[in-house]
Amino acid sequence: MLFLKTKPLFTTALLLASLLACVNEPVLTPIHSAANARLAATDDQVPIIRKGRYVLMSTNQLPATLTADVAKVNGRIGTLMSGLGLATATSDDPDFATKAARIPGIEVVVPEVLSLRTTPHDERTKKATPQIQAINPPNSTNTNPLFNRQWGLDAVNAPEAWQAGYTGAGVRVAVLSGGFDLDHPDLMGNIEFSKSFVPGEGAGFPDEFSFSSGSQAAGIIAAMDNNIGIVGVAPEAKLLLYKVAGDYSFFFPDSWAWQAIVDAVDHQADVIHLDIISNFSRNGDSFYNDNGTPTDISDDYMETNPKLVQYYVSMWNRVTSWARQQGATLVAPIAFWGESTKYKSSINAVSGSPNVIGVAATTPIGWAVDPTASLDQIPFYANPGTYDVMLAGPGGTIEYFFEHPDSECTLAGETAPCALFDSIISTGNGSSAGGDYNLVYGTGVAAAHVAGVAALIIGKNGGQMDPARVEAVLKATADDIGKPGRDAYTGFGRVDAAKAVGAGL
Repeated sequence: MLFLKTKPLFTTALLLASLLACVNEPVLTPIHSAANARLAATDDQVPIIRKGRYVLMSTNQLPATLTADVAKVNGRIGTLMSGLGLATATSDDPDFATKAARIPGIEVVVPEVLSLRTTPHDERTKKATPQIQAINPPNSTNTNPLFNRQWGLDAVNAPEAWQAGYTGAGVRVAVLSGGFDLDHPDLMGNIEFSKSFVPGEGAGFPDEFSFSSGSQAAGIIAAMDNNIGIVGVAPEAKLLLYKVAGDYSFFFPDSWAWQAIVDAVDHQADVIHLDIISNFSRNGDSFYNDNGTPTDISDDYMETNPKLVQYYVSMWNRVTSWARQQGATLVAPIAFWGESTKYKSSINAVSGSPNVIGVAATTPIGWAVDPTASLDQIPFYANPGTYDVMLAGPGGTIEYFFEHPDSECTLAGETAPCALFDSIISTGNGSSAGGDYNLVYGTGVAAAHVAGVAALIIGKNGGQMDPARVEAVLKATADDIGKPGRDAYTGFGRVDAAKAVGAGL
């Protein structure tokens, strides 16, 4: 946790994500408190094995008799995802996995893993203060009060795309994250649908918490141009909001996300923003038990099935491949911190999927000190790796504070520590009449910007655009800010909305 000398302005938190469990499961209480505390303190990213719960994968479609077959081996089916060939089950039998793997048509039975939701760091609640503030920040004439704080829009040249007439109209963007402020004045007019896959919880987020990961992602993508607060990259896109992570727990089953992806496709989502990190050690030595203590995957079930990582990668590939074939462009943040991807010691089953656009972050450092300086520097939390990084987007940072802890700057009518202006401002939770907003940074923030640019491209095309074409346009029009070609930090480059909508589609 990072504090300034005078008053606390940051609360560093790794709020996590992971997705989807069984319809028949009991409500997830504030579980894994020990693991939550450890991970919140260390910003670590490791999966947790949830004992007594399993995921089954068939060779093709699920056997018609699976519910009965599972009952015969002392198990109970939770969720059937027939079209994906996936199902969840519970059992107290320590030999359940071995027995269930013998069911005809079942290829794999593995313990259920809880992954992480990538919530941006260092949030601070802020109220919008109406003011008359000229095409890019910080000196624009845009009348949305917080527009001149949105350097990320300038970085991706979104205002120039709007001037060309492209604002994401006719496009649906699904956001899979934690809960949402469904009544936020910058969001509610663009929310077409919301749904929760967390048992016992609605899609909203409790007003007792000012920061909402889901709300910040939704705002970056499609906050309305309504002169209230901020503006999204695609301000006329419609939002499909899916809660796949609970209000009080950090770790959640991947199956909740898989169900949400299916539902988003059923609701004709053009873009799916996956606010998820499902990060595995390639050699399987970084798993934790659901009480927060380390475990070696060679123990217990893993002794007879050492390929847990490969199987989960296969499951995510199966789900994302299906969604892409149905016409959805999928975007996800890469894991942050460290050099695990660089040295190929870990794999993110989501952003590392060939069906998903993996996004890294760029940032200014000292933007309020010099608004003309580069917006495309590499933040301190970068995790280089060409296997995951396809593109980059504005993610922000607070590292100016590291060298200048006492500096203050005035920009867009506000005086604050200079480092705060390098963060991304977006919609928060528990909205007042003027709207609540947060300052955040991270790869999840960067991925939300890329999802917004994808919506602009699809909107220009008239909707229902082949994801392969969307991806090709994004890569071909990205600003190659790193080494020529694809590099480990920014992939093919930082996305450029103006170039993207100006390209021949």
